[in-house]
Amino acid sequence: MFIFHCMFNILRNINSKFMFALYIIPVIFTVFVLSNTSYFTNNGLFGKNLITVVFLLYISFFAGGTSAFIIYKSRKVNDNKYKTNLYLFVAVYAIFTIVFLYIYVYSPNTVVYSSRFGNMGVFTFIIPMAFMYRLVNNLDFANGLPEDIILNIINSMNESVILTDKNDNIVYFNKKSEEVIGKDRKNIRDIFVTPSDFNDIEENLSAEIYINTKDDAISSIMVFSNVCDKFGDIRGRIFIFQIIRQLVDARHKLEKVKKSLESKIAKRTRELQEYNEKLQNEINDRVSIEYQIRDIFCYDTLTALYNRAYFIQELENALFEDADEFHALMFIDLDSFKSVNDSLGHSYGDDVLIAISDRLRHLYKYKSVIISRFGGDEFVILFKNVPSETYVATNAQTILDTVKEPVYFDEARIHVSASIGIAMYPKDGTTKDELTKSADAAMYKAKEEGKNQYKFFQEKYRLDIEKEYDLTHNLLNALSKQELLLYYQPQICIQNTVASVIGFESLIRWKKDGKLIPPGVFIPVAEKTNIISDMGRWIIFEACNQGKKWSDKYGKNFKIAINLSANQLMNPVLYDEISTALLQTGVDPSCMEFEITETSIVKDIKNSITVLSMLKELGIRIAVDDFGTKYSTFNYLKNLPVDKIKIDISFVRGIGKNKIDEGIILSLISLTKGLGIEIIAEGVETEEELTFLVENGCNNIQGFYFFAPMGVNDLEEREILNFKKEGILKE
Repeated sequence: MFIFHCMFNILRNINSKFMFALYIIPVIFTVFVLSNTSYFTNNGLFGKNLITVVFLLYISFFAGGTSAFIIYKSRKVNDNKYKTNLYLFVAVYAIFTIVFLYIYVYSPNTVVYSSRFGNMGVFTFIIPMAFMYRLVNNLDFANGLPEDIILNIINSMNESVILTDKNDNIVYFNKKSEEVIGKDRKNIRDIFVTPSDFNDIEENLSAEIYINTKDDAISSIMVFSNVCDKFGDIRGRIFIFQIIRQLVDARHKLEKVKKSLESKIAKRTRELQEYNEKLQNEINDRVSIEYQIRDIFCYDTLTALYNRAYFIQELENALFEDADEFHALMFIDLDSFKSVNDSLGHSYGDDVLIAISDRLRHLYKYKSVIISRFGGDEFVILFKNVPSETYVATNAQTILDTVKEPVYFDEARIHVSASIGIAMYPKDGTTKDELTKSADAAMYKAKEEGKNQYKFFQEKYRLDIEKEYDLTHNLLNALSKQELLLYYQPQICIQNTVASVIGFESLIRWKKDGKLIPPGVFIPVAEKTNIISDMGRWIIFEACNQGKKWSDKYGKNFKIAINLSANQLMNPVLYDEISTALLQTGVDPSCMEFEITETSIVKDIKNSITVLSMLKELGIRIAVDDFGTKYSTFNYLKNLPVDKIKIDISFVRGIGKNKIDEGIILSLISLTKGLGIEIIAEGVETEEELTFLVENGCNNIQGFYFFAPMGVNDLEEREILNFKKEGILKE
């Protein structure tokens, strides 16, 4: 293997025809010599010594080729001494090879080839061949390292790298060295500011020295290593320089970068601190907003009591957590609180609510009681774990007494009262909805029965509410189903013992499923739910239309009286509704008479005067119903455009029984004569009542003594409109 490796190493360097000839000539010579020897003549060229022949051919090939290659390569060697040694070695080696071949071929019986040593004698030629092989492989170091290796290895380095021969002559610069030192330096010592310093530097140990660059002398860290051939001889050196100025500059840059980073970090830290402060402020603001939101969602803004939503939640929690205990729910509504707002203003009304809230809060400050303002003048209180209904009743009375105490503001002294409805858990309901409905129903019952009292819920209250709900629902559909009817009660005028019909009072009736529902049942519900406004609009049109029909049919104008509720009187479009009905039906406005109760008038006297004055401009007539029963004063009678007053049925019933009632009737008759307005008595049922009224000057009569209210068909069939009767009250 060694022989073939040497042969391959030689053949790979044959790169020209000339070199090939130098290699092949010794082989041809050897073959020629061998073919003319007695040894090979006797043994044959291709006999049993064929291996020996091949080996001799190789020796001649290797010897001649190697010698030629060394001579060819030595031309580029810069070291003359080394070049001389090469030539001398080649000459000795050639002589040695020729002698060896001669002895081996022509004197085979010598010590080189004897029976004692056999063919092993050929290995005496291996020693000079080994030296020759090493010589060939180390020729590259005589010229320095190959340029392609240098470019690939050291040109990419960031340090200055310089290669020298063994005499320190520079043979190569890398790119960094060219940039810093330049290419005009011949010897490595020319680079040093003090060349003698190089003598003190040890191999492979870094040292700080001053070197000459293109611009000036600078400090550098240097390290070098010797490059040796395979014989251990120094063939050159590799120097590596690290410019300290670059390190300093880098250090300065790092320092600047450090300061810049520190500045940025400080700035960023300040910014982060500012952001942190802003964030903390935002967190505080958010917490504050959350508290405000909680206050908004949990507390009433005016009284600072719990609001409706929070109270309902607490009620649900109490029913869930203490389901086996007894609880009481109170609904408290201030009586006639609207009059406080209307008379004194909403600011005083708010002050009253705040004062009442403070009293309730102070009353149950340290007790397991939850107080809430549901809205308006309505408060709700939850008593948890109550021992008995007696305990609840005692607390209800305490609340009534507390609310009744006067509220003082400036010089104003305000008195209010309350109505309380109480529902007990679990008797009156097991859910929040059931309890609130029960307490609410009991509270309305307390108001209906006189206010300023408390009521425990009873099952009949629930039935009344359900009945009222059904009634309201059906009443809403009554108009669309044409279930509402107008009945008319004739009004009679008695002159000289002759009674005749002069007009009618229109009265609403509700006929559902073939049965008439009394007005006393559905009228209060209609007024409470304001359905009365829609009903009133329909009544006005129907009455006007009927008055026009009768006027056209009978050729005379009958007065048609229409009742106006308090809700209608407060309706801003009442004037438009009446004027539209008059215009659409074409009835004579003087035939239409609108009756208003004293209660409706005094709710807002100023508005009543304004509205009735506007209606009077349409040409209609105004009558005051139930006069003398409520708030009759000469003041509003003087200012209102009244055409007629009606004596209330309660006074008529006292005729012949109560002198006071008779005296009031006589006073009213005298008053109307003095004011120049008409008067009529309603509810007349007996001859005694009729006689008293007519004899004392009240000639207009309405009541069952003559006719009950009846439908249009009955009136026309019985010819009531043409009614005339003589001989009334004959002596």
